[in-house]
Amino acid sequence: MNLKVWQYSLILLLISVLLCFVQLGGFPIYILDEAKNATCAREMWEQNNWVVPTYNYELRTDKPPLHYYFMMLAYQCFGVSPFSARFFSALLGISTVLITFFYVKKWVAAELAFWVGLILLASLHWNFQFHLSVPDPYLIVCLTLAFFAFFTGIEYHSSRQLYLGYVAVALATLSKGIVAIGLVGLVMLLYLIWSKKFTIKQLSQLRLLSGGLLFLAIALPWYILVGYATNGAWLEGFFFQHNFGRFSSEMEGHGGIFIITLAYVLLGMLPFSIFLPQTLRWAWSATTNPLVRFSSLVVLVIIGFFSVSATKLPNYTVPAYPFLAILLACFLYQNTPTALKKYRIGWNLAIWCLLTLVLNYFAQTNASLFVPRTTWTVFVFFLFTIGAIIAGWAYWRTWNRTMFYALSVSAMLTTWSAFYWLLPAIFYHNSVEQSLEYIPNSSSVAHFRRMHPAFPFYIQKPIPKLETQAEIVQFFEQYPDGRLFTFEKYLPDLETFASDLDTLWMQQDLFENTKTVVLKKGF
Repeated sequence: MNLKVWQYSLILLLISVLLCFVQLGGFPIYILDEAKNATCAREMWEQNNWVVPTYNYELRTDKPPLHYYFMMLAYQCFGVSPFSARFFSALLGISTVLITFFYVKKWVAAELAFWVGLILLASLHWNFQFHLSVPDPYLIVCLTLAFFAFFTGIEYHSSRQLYLGYVAVALATLSKGIVAIGLVGLVMLLYLIWSKKFTIKQLSQLRLLSGGLLFLAIALPWYILVGYATNGAWLEGFFFQHNFGRFSSEMEGHGGIFIITLAYVLLGMLPFSIFLPQTLRWAWSATTNPLVRFSSLVVLVIIGFFSVSATKLPNYTVPAYPFLAILLACFLYQNTPTALKKYRIGWNLAIWCLLTLVLNYFAQTNASLFVPRTTWTVFVFFLFTIGAIIAGWAYWRTWNRTMFYALSVSAMLTTWSAFYWLLPAIFYHNSVEQSLEYIPNSSSVAHFRRMHPAFPFYIQKPIPKLETQAEIVQFFEQYPDGRLFTFEKYLPDLETFASDLDTLWMQQDLFENTKTVVLKKGF
């Protein structure tokens, strides 16, 4: 497909918009991280507070403020809603694809850069990540820009690109903290050593002093302000618990052996991750290419870092996806049909076809567990199988481009269909959304021990925590029509001193091993 650069970029833009904005507000804020981040931004917006993050009107030390600021802007423009909370995440997804395309085309053919963008848009986890009101989209776009800017700045001796890199790292530090400095710094150090450019002259050209001052001017003021405003409480909680703590010890049950990080990447980048074994083998022999060398280092550092981290989550490694996409696209595009035959990727396609059949079987036999309202929606996964079959046929005919586009289009259609039909059907049945009808607007609310984190986003007022009999008695004396939230596992403890409460609602929480309970005063 021989098109001009603007035509490739326009196609990527249109596909990105279709995928990133499909049903952006079509399913409720429910997932734990989404709920806490969207609620925190709402509370800061309500109070016109630009310094101290709060959740349920108490200090929240989990993340810096960059994503809160953008969500606050969206709330100001569109009102408080799931669409508003996710609006800039979707925009950043589009931006990341286009940034990747325009930087890669500096080094390779425009069509190859186009393939890189399509691999990203075809990846299962990529589009889901940019449908969430969480800080990760902000980190991903900032790290992507930082890596490309520093790489281009070094190879083209461009001060402008280097300064852009320092700005991007500063913004990444305001989105998720010092992990951005560590990842970018380690990648650039290893790249300079590997490229035999780790010299005094090269280091002087990196604008370390002026770039460092620019970084501090952007990133440091808010950290100083929040430290002063909270007497150091936010800094202590963030750096010691949510940075060093997450790296050194498992948090919130998100742990596992080191190889689970690689498994997250393999699943997240399906369908093209089926070619990763051959791609990495090819990349090892193609490291004379600066782009391949640099991309390999980014992938190695990010996956390696989060493999040794005690806390492991699928979203941690998403910043590596653009550079994995570069390696995959280069492998598939730059090798002739004969060369690809030697790599025996036909077996990979056969395995992918088998996996899609297993996925379809699982979806059909368990549909009622996930989408009792519209079980037919699980048929969207058959698009994967159709794409795999066409790709296998094209590989046999040595039509590499047809194989590539079959996998891309089928994956993107599956993703779009899943967002349009499947996810709204699943999330419609979440416990918080279903329980809201049992909570009159005039009711005061509280929670015992713990509650689902999405309640504060929808209730939009403080939900105090009650722990003792006296607190519960006082709450219902003051608010006879009040509502109390808790989890089923806490009911035995609650009944020892509040046996006169009636259960209004109880439901299993989606994706969790808890049941949400709504209680009222019995009469």
